[in-house]
Amino acid sequence: MKRIIAIILVVVLSLTFLTACKNTPKDSTGTSSGISDDIDNNTGNNTTDDDDLLEDEDSAVTGGESSDDTEESSQAPTNSVVTDVEVSDKSEDLYADLKGTTVRVIAFEEPATITKLMIKQFEKKYECKVTVEIYSWADWQVKILEMVAAGNPPDLAVCFDQHFIKYAATDILQPIDSYIDANAPFWDKTILNNYKWKGKTYAVNTEAYDTIMLHYNKNLLENAGLDGAADPYEVYKRGEWTFDKFREYAKALTKQKDGQTEVWGYASWIHDAFVYAAGGRGIVLNKDGTIDITLDKAAEIAGLEMLRKMIHEDKSTSTAAMNSFNALFNAQKVAFMAERPGYAVPDESKHTAFEIGMVPMPKVDKNSKHYNPAITQAWGVPVGAKNPKGAMAYIYYGAVFSDANKNTTYAISQRNKMITDKNLAIYKEAVKSNEKVFSFINGLGNWYDKQWPELWNLIYTENKTAVNAVASAKPIIEYEIEQTLKNK
Repeated sequence: MKRIIAIILVVVLSLTFLTACKNTPKDSTGTSSGISDDIDNNTGNNTTDDDDLLEDEDSAVTGGESSDDTEESSQAPTNSVVTDVEVSDKSEDLYADLKGTTVRVIAFEEPATITKLMIKQFEKKYECKVTVEIYSWADWQVKILEMVAAGNPPDLAVCFDQHFIKYAATDILQPIDSYIDANAPFWDKTILNNYKWKGKTYAVNTEAYDTIMLHYNKNLLENAGLDGAADPYEVYKRGEWTFDKFREYAKALTKQKDGQTEVWGYASWIHDAFVYAAGGRGIVLNKDGTIDITLDKAAEIAGLEMLRKMIHEDKSTSTAAMNSFNALFNAQKVAFMAERPGYAVPDESKHTAFEIGMVPMPKVDKNSKHYNPAITQAWGVPVGAKNPKGAMAYIYYGAVFSDANKNTTYAISQRNKMITDKNLAIYKEAVKSNEKVFSFINGLGNWYDKQWPELWNLIYTENKTAVNAVASAKPIIEYEIEQTLKNK
């Protein structure tokens, strides 16, 4: 399984101030900070260049207030940018003493013009200075360890789910409970409640497009007679979108000619998506610092078995198809693809080859509930940082700034590049209704780089049952847990 590192469009979409890395076929995720899922559901593909939007700062609007909820706004699109935004009273008091300090933040590319405007307003509001340090993703993974060891890290560190255990257990990150108002409206409460180690909060994020959805080619479904009442989203709304039902669809949409597969029913690089869809996490972090293995539980086994059956029994996907999922989907050679918004096609606002539908991942059976699989990112403060409070103020202010400007034509045009208004409504309904599930298992020692691929190979190449494969892998997971807790 490979991950190609690229800058995610979501960052630009929400006027956010830090750029994250795209997690697609081994090193990072496609979520971003300073972004609210409450992006207004306006229509139209208005486009405004970033520099043009900010060319005349006299057109900026001051005095925007942050909302205390996540209801959509009915405000009409505007070219004006709200620059003077207000944060909640508690956060205002918490960050009132930043005057004269410097906040060292990180980015993975040169900040956009609107990001620079946000920084300017942040500096003005708190009478402090922001310095932006730019790293490549590969360099950052090494530099953060070196800078913490040297006692001179930046004030802000990006932390993906695959790194969290290592960063928390080996003192790369420090607890941040003293530097945030946990009840402030823009924090993602799922991230807040899960990125904890021994009962303390180590990382936070604001709302992000991190939920994995099934994207599907509506043209292929219509040609197969699977539209109307049989459309996957209609099936989902009836409570019938189960693992077995999805297998039926994927198998029906798989087309072969002369012994060769021309269209695959399903493909995705996220091999564990069905484990999360079953509510599985692989491991669970306990408040006392111990870690329990859950990968051998019934629901998680069902998630692992799902792909094995699709590969070896249904022939509706393959490891080759999963490795080339995106190119095949764009070439109309894959009917369903599991990914987050913004990854299906390069620019949905200009995509005309076929209509893209969206539906949540299936549930195990009719008696189960739906879960939202996710690949998550959060922001923490390294051990030894000089201005931890400033770092958290910067994250939170960016979210407020983003929310205040979500109705600009620029924000709308960027959002439309990654998701249509119709699919955005489906996505938001899923986020509201279903529990977000993700895993920290990839942060255990060499598990992600070495043992995890070996487990997949047993199941998907050698056709071993998930029960037998996990039984073989469990001693390895136990060893990796032991080594991690020893700070090795």
